[in-house]
Amino acid sequence: VALAGSDTIVITFPDNTTVVDGAWNGDEATVKDKDDSIVALTSIGGVATTRIVTITLAAALVAGDVTVTILTTGTTGDITNPTAAGVYALTVKTN
Repeated sequence: VALAGSDTIVITFPDNTTVVDGAWNGDEATVKDKDDSIVALTSIGGVATTRIVTITLAAALVAGDVTVTILTTGTTGDITNPTAAGVYALTVKTN
């Protein structure tokens, strides 16, 4: 299944992670398609109480392996996880 422009990718983070409410400036996440090309995003934002991050695509995403990279920090930023700061790369099958 391919994702269309305006479709969303939703990620729930674990209990020991803090997610900031509201819209973010966008540099915390990168989405790449199966050809490793960066996909344009319309928005990214979080919900603190549920630790859910929603990424809205600006362009269609073809079926295949999709990599979503999320940057987290140890103390400040839109996603914080003191025990596991760093970059998380999630590969999602969309075919």
